[in-house]
Amino acid sequence: MQDHALAPCPGTTVWPPRPALGVHLLGTRRADRGGPPLAAAAAQREPMDLLMLLAAPPGQGLPVSAVVDQLRPSLELDAPRAALDMAISRLRKLLGDPRAVEIADGRVQVNREQVWSDVAEFQCLLDTAERCHPGPHRQAALERALALYRGPLLGRDRVHGLMAVQREALALRWLHALQDVGDALQQQGLHVQAVQCYRRALAADPLCEPVYRALIATYTRLGEAAQALHLYRSCTVALREGLGVLPAATTQALVESLQRP
Repeated sequence: MQDHALAPCPGTTVWPPRPALGVHLLGTRRADRGGPPLAAAAAQREPMDLLMLLAAPPGQGLPVSAVVDQLRPSLELDAPRAALDMAISRLRKLLGDPRAVEIADGRVQVNREQVWSDVAEFQCLLDTAERCHPGPHRQAALERALALYRGPLLGRDRVHGLMAVQREALALRWLHALQDVGDALQQQGLHVQAVQCYRRALAADPLCEPVYRALIATYTRLGEAAQALHLYRSCTVALREGLGVLPAATTQALVESLQRP
């Protein structure tokens, strides 16, 4: 099955229409058909947990064994595979189509032609941007991806195992995308907008020295040397207290150039 995340048509910035069922996992946890969320009664906890798990990874789904391990706390301990089969059956019934969840070659996946997820599209858009040369098409993909990222995977829910690993990986990709957009805005001379991107990145990761360096350079281009020096001092304190290190030589050289008469 081909991944049906909403990749833009080749060579364009036109995205195809998305499937009716949407699963939202970035900063939240809900599934809907363009209206109220799907019902999630107590009896539907396992199929909804399964839907959230399968909707997160793009590509060819997950091995059955990995799905069992991830859902084990909510599956019957004496027969986890049988409990998983029951959860899959209930999920298909909840979604109204037996083809919505597929099992093949020891892997489980949702049918991307019927189920859209913000995580899958987020990653597809970033993959598209990585394949593009700098320009409007790449920037459009990055900006659409950033608009999808409304917070960590599954919001404030506690996560473990596969979901914890994926939460961290998605947050890192979002951070890099923010940096990329900031860099592109700088190159276009849109320094104020670049500052906003870099500030968002620092709010998420106050120990990311490359973002400090990019922000210092942006303030320098704006003629705000005092703000750049203040930011460098903040960077120094954050790195010393958080990592026990000082700013890199490239960052120090950048600031020293501001202090020369």
